[in-house]
Amino acid sequence: MDRCGIFMNDFERTENSDYIHGVIGRALIIATRFEISCRSYEEIPKVKAYHMASLLDNDPKKFENLIVQMMKKFQSLNTSITNIKGLNGDLTDILHDARESRNYIAHSLTIGLDRCFDLTMPNNIFIDELKEHINKIIDADILISLLIVGSNKDDIPTLDSIAKYKASTMDWIFDE
Repeated sequence: MDRCGIFMNDFERTENSDYIHGVIGRALIIATRFEISCRSYEEIPKVKAYHMASLLDNDPKKFENLIVQMMKKFQSLNTSITNIKGLNGDLTDILHDARESRNYIAHSLTIGLDRCFDLTMPNNIFIDELKEHINKIIDADILISLLIVGSNKDDIPTLDSIAKYKASTMDWIFDE
């Protein structure tokens, strides 16, 4: 037993705490998806150029090595968003608001949750606050996904499929 009191020592699991920890994990997955999509979008022109060069060289291994090197050099999320060209201020604001929500989820959301969650904060306050952040991230994830689709010249999803994606994602994160 820790006599100094510096280590976490409350490992009680309840149905409520398991639900909250599951919500946090799923929220982090969506936040990470948004981040990786933003960083990947910035790299699409380079990937296309590397792919064309590897086809000309007839060396697929060279393409794989270039992609690995490129992925190691990812910018920060802020820089990736700032480097996206051609977006008006409102769209850029959507991405930056989501970036701030992503940072909150990744770095601040669980501060103080090293004790029994049932005693820390009422669920409705925690969940409502998290839903606000997740809504921002999903909206931005849809935006960046549409930019990727447009860049790849793929079919644009319908408004109905976009709405279903948002609803399904919220259900996946928050439904018990």
